[in-house]
Amino acid sequence: VDAATGEGVLGTIVYVYDKAVCEGEACRGTKPVVLVDAGADGSFEVSGMPANPQLMLKAPGYGLLFPADLQAGDCGAPYCLDAQMQPFEARGTYMKFDDLGSRELVIQRLDQVAESPFINAIVVDLKDERGLTTWEPENSIARELGIRAPNRMSAQEFVALAKERGIYVIARFLTFQDNALAEGRPEWSIRAKSNPDQPWYESPNTAIPKAYVSAFRPEVREYEISLAQELATLGVDEIQFDYFRFPGRSKPEDYIYGAESTAQTRREAISSFSHELMAALKPYGVFTAIDVFGSIIVNGNEPLIGQNLEDLMIGVDYLSPMIYPQVWEPRDFPECGDPVLCPYTVIYESVAKAIELTPLPTKVRPWIQGYDNNYRQEGPARGYFFAVPEMLIQRQAAEDAGAAGWLFWSGGANMPDEIFGPMPSLPELEAQIRARQGGRSGPY
Repeated sequence: VDAATGEGVLGTIVYVYDKAVCEGEACRGTKPVVLVDAGADGSFEVSGMPANPQLMLKAPGYGLLFPADLQAGDCGAPYCLDAQMQPFEARGTYMKFDDLGSRELVIQRLDQVAESPFINAIVVDLKDERGLTTWEPENSIARELGIRAPNRMSAQEFVALAKERGIYVIARFLTFQDNALAEGRPEWSIRAKSNPDQPWYESPNTAIPKAYVSAFRPEVREYEISLAQELATLGVDEIQFDYFRFPGRSKPEDYIYGAESTAQTRREAISSFSHELMAALKPYGVFTAIDVFGSIIVNGNEPLIGQNLEDLMIGVDYLSPMIYPQVWEPRDFPECGDPVLCPYTVIYESVAKAIELTPLPTKVRPWIQGYDNNYRQEGPARGYFFAVPEMLIQRQAAEDAGAAGWLFWSGGANMPDEIFGPMPSLPELEAQIRARQGGRSGPY
């Protein structure tokens, strides 16, 4: 039950370990003796327990619970447990893969989180867009491809440093954007029919061109699941899957996917992979999240990339929609003139709609905009850049809409320290924003 309300906690999983093997936090990431799903009212019954059991309870929106002991009582079983689950929301920042090359920078960022009373989590790239990892993989293909990145702090050391400071660690795992696998196994990659022997690259002229492997390929699915399972054993609290999709090509008929690629087959591939992945990770007791485009919130479906909220999120703990005001079109929020000009409205309405569409017990925890870039070349938002007030007001909007926490995103992982500080009042933030906009006003 929820420790604050006494109501049953939906989505609780009960793990039973043998204390002769592990105790407390050390059990997470190992295979339990048995696990069961609690009912919708929170009730559960476990059989086949070892003589000296260690229990762990896990549910979206709550911290892990490790009951100290079990006692006899009036529950009609040898052991009884009244499990008081403490609500938990991750509020955090982002650290990119290449930052792990500097131990000094890692310590500095972790100390920033630990010293702030307003944030408690950090998202860190542990498998990046190049398909590289910060741990030595056991998977034979990964070892052949040599995906362990040199000169990067190991995942194990990062987790240890974060745990010393009481920080919740979210491991960002780029899934189907995987250059190492696409280049090492080009037949598993998405390829242009005009160049069928090589991976196709999205944004080929950028610093890191993006190559995708196909979610249709069983070999790809097995590979990504294997690496995710390895990561789940390293002590991270949560694995957050990004690029959990096909590339958004408007003419998919021009590409080789390894199977017939239609709106329906793409949806089935992404959703079925999600179900396989969640089932494979369930015994490890790690929380899970999937990043999705903000635009999926409009109708629950993105047919070109295969994401669909109705079936994609089954078994997933957190949905993390990327709902930065910059990514919306003026037509999406016509009352704003331009979404950039009314960050409160954009975040509040996006989160509220996502909660409405997302099946329980999955919780909604958005990515919000922690960068100042403005890509508008015309219209009322031209020349208007975000600053601390616009970033802070998104925090307030997410909380007001009922989000289960929030995460600030900046691709360069450069954000003002003030956005992790105390929250001014909403009227004060609105006044600061209007003043910065040179008199322009909007429905904040």
